[in-house]
Amino acid sequence: MYSGATLRKFGKNRLLRLLIFASLSSKTKIVIFLSLLLALIFLAALFVLENHTRELVVGMHQQVQNAQPFSSAQIESLVNKHTQKSAASILFILVLVVAAMYFSRRLLLISRLNSSIDALAEADRNTEMFRSVVEYSRSLVVIFDQNWAPQYINSHFTDFTGFSLQDLKQQPEFAALLGSKSFLRDSVADIKRSLLDEGSWRGEYRAYRKDGTSFWVQQIISELGKDSSGLRNFSCAGRDVSDVKAQQKEMEKLAYYDVLTGISNRGLFKEQLGVTLRRSDRDGNQSALLYLDLDHFKRINDTMGHEAGDLLLVEVASRLTGCLRDEDIVGRLGGDEFGVLLSRIGSPQYASIVANKLLSELSKPISLKGTEVTVSSSIGITVAPHDGNQIDLLMKNADMAMYQAKEKGRNNFRFYTADMNRLLESRMEMEHDLREAVKHQQFSLHYQPQVDLITGEIVGAEALIRWQHPSKGNIGPIDFIPIAEETGLIVPIGKWVLRTAAQQIKCVQKALKLDLKISVNLSARQLSQGDFVQCLSSVLDEFRLSPELLELEVTESLLMDNIDNVIDQLSEIRSLGVSLAIDDFGTGYSSLSYLKQLPVDILKIDRSFVKDLPNNSDDREITSLIITLAKKLNRKVIAEGVETKGQIEFLRENGCDYGQGYYYAKPLPADEFLVALFNWDNKHGEQ
Repeated sequence: MYSGATLRKFGKNRLLRLLIFASLSSKTKIVIFLSLLLALIFLAALFVLENHTRELVVGMHQQVQNAQPFSSAQIESLVNKHTQKSAASILFILVLVVAAMYFSRRLLLISRLNSSIDALAEADRNTEMFRSVVEYSRSLVVIFDQNWAPQYINSHFTDFTGFSLQDLKQQPEFAALLGSKSFLRDSVADIKRSLLDEGSWRGEYRAYRKDGTSFWVQQIISELGKDSSGLRNFSCAGRDVSDVKAQQKEMEKLAYYDVLTGISNRGLFKEQLGVTLRRSDRDGNQSALLYLDLDHFKRINDTMGHEAGDLLLVEVASRLTGCLRDEDIVGRLGGDEFGVLLSRIGSPQYASIVANKLLSELSKPISLKGTEVTVSSSIGITVAPHDGNQIDLLMKNADMAMYQAKEKGRNNFRFYTADMNRLLESRMEMEHDLREAVKHQQFSLHYQPQVDLITGEIVGAEALIRWQHPSKGNIGPIDFIPIAEETGLIVPIGKWVLRTAAQQIKCVQKALKLDLKISVNLSARQLSQGDFVQCLSSVLDEFRLSPELLELEVTESLLMDNIDNVIDQLSEIRSLGVSLAIDDFGTGYSSLSYLKQLPVDILKIDRSFVKDLPNNSDDREITSLIITLAKKLNRKVIAEGVETKGQIEFLRENGCDYGQGYYYAKPLPADEFLVALFNWDNKHGEQ
């Protein structure tokens, strides 16, 4: 008895043998069948011979048992009989073998014929499948003969281009590629050479439909081999890549062109500058680089919004482009900075003519959201190869010249000179020294009294910073404050001034038992710091300084640079009890509608309006108007730069509250200021 596991194993092995046999080819099955048949015939032959031999032996054995000796005739008869039976059996077996071989051969022939029929059917199916794939492919398929005459086009080719096969057959050689005449003229030789050397050609070009519209095609031409006649054929498979090209163009635009204005961005402009320099060097021509920056652009953004600022930049780019030759280049280098590249100029004089033209064009009114505004610009000019022939060097030169134009009053241009490099080196040296000054606190404060014009009493003082340079001596704020503003060093300097002034004035108040107000200048950088109000409050607490005895001065230009934010920040400061003053009033662009909203207490008349009083009629009118305006708005007025008795009389007669200037005292160090306060009398307040 077999176990269940043995039977299952046997069943699995038998099933495996059947699966293997079923997977064999027909020819292999026939060979196996024929081999088995011949083996059976061979076994049958052996069986017959063995049976006949057994009969002969049995007969002879019986004869011996009966004691009947064999005669020669009997033996011969038995052998002949056995031989005849064996021969008949062998002949029958041979007939079976021949029949088996015959039928096996027939079966093999039938199997081969079936295989050929199956192969032809499979080939037909594959051919039909490939024909359908080509016919309904989204590629533009054309098959050419060796003379480049089209023999076949798929349906998508006709649907997409509008050309039929008959249309193409009437066209010149290679016309089915649908390229322009110039493309075919320039490319046919290259296509033929590539097919001969490499067997294929690949390319992208602009193709044209029957109606004349164009599209970008990616084309692959390959040799199909030879047909039954021995002639070569070629296939051409094209793909519409217009969308890809459009995306590439958009990406290039984003990479090389300014998104807002559509002109070259900084990267592309520098590449174009490099190309122009190489061409100028080869041809012996001069080129000019103009670096242009809009004056007070931030004010437009802050007062009218960034959308208006963007519209302004677009208009500026358009006007700059309209002033130039086709070969000249305009680029936006960043923010409100533009570059203009003039190639093949005869002399630097041409660059100055163009600069004047640009200044004139930009000064014309621009309509922004229904409001007309005017802008000006400052332009720096450098000329190659006179000033250099390296991209970065020339851009640095033009940038320095532009800043010189700003320092000279804006709305003008300046050519780069070697002196500007020396100025730059001097500035860099001062910046380094200024950082050291901040690190080692090389500053001191001087105080200039502010006097009541009626009583002659000192009511306050302005704290003015001085830099005690270790080798250059005293440096006034006019020489280093602009650098501190640009570098951000004004923030730590401003904190030092605020703390030091609070500490020193508190000492003065204690020494003289005098409630003296101290005035400290506040920079735009300081005001933009998010923690300024907190810092101010901590200083007041640290030195127990009454907020009413501290006044912060902000310039008119600072107020107008970001008026909405400034109002909120000044309101926070005012809420602490600290008073606020507008410094240099009258020199900026204050809006009266904003002025009444500002939480300020005092207007300071700029010294430029005071110095020629009372003789200059314009200054008299301006000063009296400022005083009247302040009174209408319930603001106090301080006049700066008071130096003569006549100025005091005019200011007092027109209602000015306080005066500050050399007539009373120059700015004094803290110890000298303390002495001056102690010795002060009212003689300065007399008529």
